[in-house]
Parts: sequence; structure tokens; C-alpha cells
Amino acid sequence: MKRKFKIGEVVRIKENLIPGKEYRMVNDKYASMIWPKSAEESGKFAIVIGYSIMENLYELDIEPDRLYVDEMLEKVTEDEVKKFDAKSID
Repeated sequence: MKRKFKIGEVVRIKENLIPGKEYRMVNDKYASMIWPKSAEESGKFAIVIGYSIMENLYELDIEPDRLYVDEMLEKVTEDEVKKFDAKSID
């Protein structure tokens, strides 16, 4: 399966995710719901650290026990990545 995000890539958890709503992978039929705790992370930057056992979901560094699909995440600009890297060094 072709993935939208690679391991090591900085992503942002989309704003305004709705708990209980189903979100999907772009290149697959797999879907997942966003849980209230995960929805609290909306707008935060994270790093993709792996894929689930089924390899249909993303594991993020800020919540490795929760899994995300493509529609829950968004790419960030190079400038945003630089700012993120600067914060993580401090």
C-alpha cells in the first residue's frame, strides 16, 4: 500500500477532528474513528514513528499507543518543520 506519510516525517494532527467520526486512509478502504483523547491533540505537530501491525495506521511520537489514518493528518511546510526542529532541540 502506498502511504501518504513516511516514517520520520513531521506531520500535524488536523484541527477540529470530531470524536466518534470515521476517517479513512487515502489509498485503502481502511477507516478509523478518532477518540476524544486523540482529538485533544488536534493542531499539534508529531513525527511518524511507525505503522501499526496491520500497516494500515500511523503511530506518532506524541501518542504511540494511539493510531491515526491519512484523513486525520496533514503535511507541514519546510518552514514549519524547521520551527518544530528548533523547538525539539531546546
